[in-house]
Amino acid sequence: MFRKVKHSFGAQIIINILVVLFILVASTSYILYSTIRMQEIVSTSFEEQRYLREVRENLDAFQDPFLEFLSTRSSDALSELLIIAQRVRNRMPQTEGVPADPLRLREKEVYSVVSKYLDLADAAIEEKRGMDVDRYTGIYSEMRTLYEYIRGEIESISGARFSAQLSGYETFIAMSRNIQMWNLLFIIFIALFSVLYLIQAVNRIRRPMVNLSRAAAA
Repeated sequence: MFRKVKHSFGAQIIINILVVLFILVASTSYILYSTIRMQEIVSTSFEEQRYLREVRENLDAFQDPFLEFLSTRSSDALSELLIIAQRVRNRMPQTEGVPADPLRLREKEVYSVVSKYLDLADAAIEEKRGMDVDRYTGIYSEMRTLYEYIRGEIESISGARFSAQLSGYETFIAMSRNIQMWNLLFIIFIALFSVLYLIQAVNRIRRPMVNLSRAAAA
């Protein structure tokens, strides 16, 4: 009889430990999920801004080596140009169809102009190699016009998008606050449930021992 109670006691302890571990894993998973979800919201809000900023920074970095190549036909400058141009092309998102959002439509047009700018740069490089001064200087003049247009459009889109994000900032803060509040309530609920479960488990474990003691005493 004692051996049977001993085995039952050990099994209940193992079951109780597994249940508590499951509760802890579930609560931790929920908190992790809500945190990742909040990070995804932030990432989505600023993803378009990051693309535009990287395009502008790469185009700015493109100017000096491009002028150096046109002036000196430097192979180092040409290598740097090719690397920057490939980086810009790789970073531009591929969108299909006509976006319904006006800002996304303007952004798509900017990327189209950037592609044209890089194509003109390739043409200017070829004309420079062929020593056609009038041709590559004309292309460079057109590139300067496109460059100024791209910079202006990026600044305008970034400003408009920042204003839209600023107006939605309060909504995001409220959403973050709600997620944190639900996390706190969930943790409190799990803690209370775990305590009650452990109390009940201890009572279940003690009951056979008490009954066995009473039986032995009788």
